[in-house]
Amino acid sequence: MYESRFMNPLCLPLHTERLILRELTPDDTPALAQILGDAEVMRHSVAGVLSEKATGEFIDWCRISYRERGFGPWAVVEKSTSTLAGFCGLNAERVDGKDEIEIAIGSPPGSGGKAWALKRRAALWLMVLKNCRCRR
Repeated sequence: MYESRFMNPLCLPLHTERLILRELTPDDTPALAQILGDAEVMRHSVAGVLSEKATGEFIDWCRISYRERGFGPWAVVEKSTSTLAGFCGLNAERVDGKDEIEIAIGSPPGSGGKAWALKRRAALWLMVLKNCRCRR
């Protein structure tokens, strides 16, 4: 089990030159369902492909995680269009009987996902290093 006093609530939303990382909200459900409902995007997910209903439940879980753990997967919004470009963040998972923290990343199919994923990962780690503490 890990103990977390993780995120300074003032560190979100996080702005980069092209992206905004913010908490997911129920309004994100339709756009996020397009991402989480894609088999290629979800090929490494422990949850598998999600329906729109399951995506809404995932967002509810993220919002609980923000309150209880201080972290969770966040919406990635493209500044120029204000559209959901994917998600990324830290995610608590039980792996081989141990609680682990993983980096969760998802982009719409055909969006140049690798490049976006690398940019999000870099932004996420910079934010973590500057603002967060986590003890195991």
